[in-house]
Amino acid sequence: MPRNAKPVVSGDTSPIVTPSPITPLPASVEAEQTVIGSVLVDNKIWPKVRQILAPEDFAEPAHQALWRIIEERIASGRRADHLTIKRAAASDPAIGVLGGHQYVMIIAKTAETTIAAVEYAWMVADLAAKRRLLELAERVRHNALNGGMARDVMREARAQLDALAEESPVARATLSAVDFHAFLAGHRPPDYVVRGVIQRSYLYSLTGRTGHGKTAVALRIAIAIARGEPLGPHDVEPGHVLYLAAENPDDIRSRLLLAVEHLGLQQPLPIQFIDRPFDLKTRTDELLASLARSGPFSVVFVDTGPAFLAASGGEDENANMEMYRFAQAQRRLIDLPGRPAVISLMHPVKHANEEHSLLPRGGGAYLAEVDGNLTVWADDDRSSTKLSWCGKLRGPAFEPITFRLQTATCPALRDTSGRPIYTVLAEPMTDDDTAARDHEQADRETRLLITIARNPTATERELAILANLPGGGTTHRLVARLIEDGLVKRILNRLELTQNGSKAVSRILGQ
Repeated sequence: MPRNAKPVVSGDTSPIVTPSPITPLPASVEAEQTVIGSVLVDNKIWPKVRQILAPEDFAEPAHQALWRIIEERIASGRRADHLTIKRAAASDPAIGVLGGHQYVMIIAKTAETTIAAVEYAWMVADLAAKRRLLELAERVRHNALNGGMARDVMREARAQLDALAEESPVARATLSAVDFHAFLAGHRPPDYVVRGVIQRSYLYSLTGRTGHGKTAVALRIAIAIARGEPLGPHDVEPGHVLYLAAENPDDIRSRLLLAVEHLGLQQPLPIQFIDRPFDLKTRTDELLASLARSGPFSVVFVDTGPAFLAASGGEDENANMEMYRFAQAQRRLIDLPGRPAVISLMHPVKHANEEHSLLPRGGGAYLAEVDGNLTVWADDDRSSTKLSWCGKLRGPAFEPITFRLQTATCPALRDTSGRPIYTVLAEPMTDDDTAARDHEQADRETRLLITIARNPTATERELAILANLPGGGTTHRLVARLIEDGLVKRILNRLELTQNGSKAVSRILGQ
């Protein structure tokens, strides 16, 4: 296109076109126009984009000149918009080639929103780096073809490549400083998907022992987001969900069939699934491309992290560097449309026998890379579980959310012989539900304590029957709690009240 052409403006019927790049090297005139226009519309974004771009990063000379004019005005504490830079733009020959002040007005008008300015700034910086790399490659080619020792050519090329790396936008941002007001202008308020709990663009681990409800809670959160319904006391922003069901997709299907029946779900929900593991390190770009027109997504669930670690060539959940790189690979899922939160279901460290020890495997390296470690911990009889956090959480802490774990079936859940299949569904509990559960837990402990006092020779199985306690190891866990509280002691195969236990029974019975 001719150099004297003008950029297109919505609603303008005059024959105008955008200026072409000055070289065939990688460039995007449209991205450069968007960044400059966004700054002219809203100077508040200047602290963010100035850390990314320098004038020479623009391929179009007119844009380089405009960036220097804007930089000079803002640095001196003056506003920079299409009116205040009118005189400077009109006198600059590079800007004059494209229409002078009229060109500035046009690109300012085309910047309808400043939300994506930083993203476009990174695009411009990336293209600038590619141009410099190609120029360096051409110099290396020239030197290699025109004499000189290969060793010397490589040494010079390495030095020039190192210099390019030092001049990259990331290096400039690291080494530059901004003033107090510019620093505060960069504040980004939390963007919650689940109010006060889960933020967009954050990577979380969800750690829990087998049988404590990780998958049940993850699916219930996914359904709450898809329906836009509260999760306990926390409001939820409705949105799309991507669920990577790699470990056991048939189990996920069973749980969802039960949820459809028990929660009255109206299909289809805005939840998409991938039912096989894949290499996150090598195929994430493929995933981003295939879902570029989907969403925008609020949350991505990785179920489970270890399944994808294995698919990504990992061998050891406890290897620090391996898990650190895996966390980095998971973080790339945030680049999906909508900048979703990513929640990866993880196994806890060995000997995680208490709620406060639920850290994900991978040592401090993995934990350091995530933004928060969410946890689930079930009660003794596995009838409920708590969603909380342990070890790390960026942002304010939240009170645990309790879920009832309901084991059930429905007509759609049958094996090939027609027999019912049971699975687990998580449902947030109200404060009244939680109070009733706590009362029942205390009542069970009291019944067991009195039964031990009255039947000092009974076995645990006999005590469970006498105290009318449910099975599934409930009595064993209650006994362990009574021993921990110093009310009961074990002597060989018998249970005996301690002195404190005897006093407690006397108080209960009013003796």
